[in-house]
Amino acid sequence: MNRPLFSVAGIPVTIDVWFLLTLLLFYSLSGGGRAGIYAAAGIGVFTLIHELGHAFAARRFGATVEIRLTFLMGWAAYSADSPLKRWQSNVISAAGPLTHLASAAIALAAVRLLVDPNPQSLELAFDLYVAISWAGVVLAVLNLLPLLPLDGGHIAESFIGPAQRRAFLQATVAVCGLALAFGLLGGRNSGIAAWATDQRQIAFWAPLPEAIFRLVISVPAIFISSGVFIPLFCGFSAYQLLRQQDTGTAWKVTMPTTGASDAPEVISAVLSAERSGWATSNPGGYPKGWGASPWLNAEVIRRLGGSAEQVGAALSHLDSQRPRWMVDQLDRPEIAMLLAAVPPAAATSPAVAQARVLHGDARTLVDTALAAFHHDPGATGFYLIADGLAARGDLDGAMQWLTAAVERAPDPQRVATSPHLRVLHGRRDYQQLLGVAQRAVSEPG
Repeated sequence: MNRPLFSVAGIPVTIDVWFLLTLLLFYSLSGGGRAGIYAAAGIGVFTLIHELGHAFAARRFGATVEIRLTFLMGWAAYSADSPLKRWQSNVISAAGPLTHLASAAIALAAVRLLVDPNPQSLELAFDLYVAISWAGVVLAVLNLLPLLPLDGGHIAESFIGPAQRRAFLQATVAVCGLALAFGLLGGRNSGIAAWATDQRQIAFWAPLPEAIFRLVISVPAIFISSGVFIPLFCGFSAYQLLRQQDTGTAWKVTMPTTGASDAPEVISAVLSAERSGWATSNPGGYPKGWGASPWLNAEVIRRLGGSAEQVGAALSHLDSQRPRWMVDQLDRPEIAMLLAAVPPAAATSPAVAQARVLHGDARTLVDTALAAFHHDPGATGFYLIADGLAARGDLDGAMQWLTAAVERAPDPQRVATSPHLRVLHGRRDYQQLLGVAQRAVSEPG
């Protein structure tokens, strides 16, 4: 699903089909049946709540926010007009798991109301308790552990600083490796695992504050003794970052080469490879002469926990004079977030102007488009501004810029086929302008 499925308090939420597979996976791992349904529902609901925590905090600092849920994870992509301070970024990082944890506590309190002497009611309450305690409390606290790419890892990294990044990555890999090895080599049957299980069982009957406390303190023991996915996920991500740093090539940026073909089948293959790269975070499979877009390269760096400098370095290629890359969807929320990281040298490039059609405010679109295409005889900047204003619902403004574009460089095909201008098709002045453009290119001389 490429477009937002719904919105929450004005925040668009996109759900990939891969997230539905995640829910199916947790349904299966929980044994199916009612317990599996509760587990899958808990993962879905609390993941959304977690990302809403990030999103509301980011919006509080003036950022534009969108949420995407995908395989085994979700993220809130936000774009601010100016770089956020460290404390603001850390508030955003902490808001996700803390909102997650608070909502889980409220849900557990509600479950307590279902418990009565009836055995069937008690069984229902226990199934709900297991789902909420794992999907709510345990996952929220796990996200606060100081390990990349978890929220706690990003907070810790902001204080450690770039000079200690390598040591931090080494420590993350070591901790995750030890936890994974211990869990696979008998950790599930150890005294640590038994202690964690006891805490969760006692929590079911304990008063709510004590229950939350026991669940929270059991999380490190769960991570050490029986956690497999979290140590593997964090350890592998940190290992990739460490390997790239040690080899001196911080990121493998897939750049195009000369001799690329523009045949329709090649273009189709390029777009397919680009789409796959966004879904898998692994750019590759491009036809000869083509490469991943700077947007995709920068997003992969961001997902793997790269620094702002590394993201900016990838985005600097947006200013390439002979680009041999394409973006399958410029309306991606990740691109809205990445626009805030574009370095000044590329901020007025044609590629950024095209992205501004769908992201940011109208004033920035106008300034960027005019700067990027000020020498263009085809009035491309004017056409882009018309597209962007139409997409934002400013139809009169769009018509003014479209009229100016046709006066300078009539292009009836562009006027008729631009998807952003479809909202103008029912207007009389649009139809008249289209006729002017058609006559201008058909008349001789």
